[in-house]
Amino acid sequence: MLLQQREMLAVSSVVWTLVLTQPDRVCQSGVSSDRISASQALREVIGLLEWLEVTVISNSQIGDANVDIKDLTDDLTAASLAVLVVDVGLSQIAQLDLATLPTHNVVVVGSADFVTGVFHGLRHFQFTTRWITILAKEDLRPFEATVQGFENVLVVANKTTGGAELWTLLREGEKCKFRFLSSLPLTTVRLTPQVIFPNPGLGLGVRQLRIVVMERSFFLFKSKETEAYEGVVMDMLTEIARKLNFSCVLLQSPDGTWGEVNAKKEWTGAIGMLTRNVSRTH
Repeated sequence: MLLQQREMLAVSSVVWTLVLTQPDRVCQSGVSSDRISASQALREVIGLLEWLEVTVISNSQIGDANVDIKDLTDDLTAASLAVLVVDVGLSQIAQLDLATLPTHNVVVVGSADFVTGVFHGLRHFQFTTRWITILAKEDLRPFEATVQGFENVLVVANKTTGGAELWTLLREGEKCKFRFLSSLPLTTVRLTPQVIFPNPGLGLGVRQLRIVVMERSFFLFKSKETEAYEGVVMDMLTEIARKLNFSCVLLQSPDGTWGEVNAKKEWTGAIGMLTRNVSRTH
């Protein structure tokens, strides 16, 4: 498909390349060879996810031995995607505001150091964005430490012997680990968006949340017999935890107040515990 429009924009020294195509339904690549390029792998996976638009974050100065950005863009636009290519240096990543982009479907392309830097710099979008990146398979486990706490991450892992594999980030309690999905190209395996990005279907993945509370008659109070919390709030919290798959520890405000700003311009009470992250260390 011929590109209908190509536009270059310069914003805060970050190059934005906008490639617009007819927003038709994404097609699968139909790749059938024994070997598959990284660009073809991305096209095949995005076809399964049925994305209509995607943001590609890359660095033209560093590049990537596995991916040619022009080939990648051509492959994706051939599948009728709207593609936004963001060419950015590591020092500029903090300037990016993904909330202003038309899509939260993001592909990160570059060296292992660049990919790691992007995920570190954009960690505040860990829950709202769906991420795909390309790495050498030997970089997969070190990268696992970088994406702890992220919600939706898929890696196309290139093997030194040739070929590629799909690995998805799966929450297991408080930790996240990469789980093997399939080799590429896909032949007999049928992957759905829920399999590719499984964590939203797991609720909070048995995480333990620490919640700052204050006792109030009827709403939340400790039983005189068991010292366990009871009340309407506890009933609601128990039901929410059951549905969203998490457990919780309740912590009391040290002074029994919601909090206020003191002479040192610091919050006290329950709000002070939150601003100082006290709940994370008790």
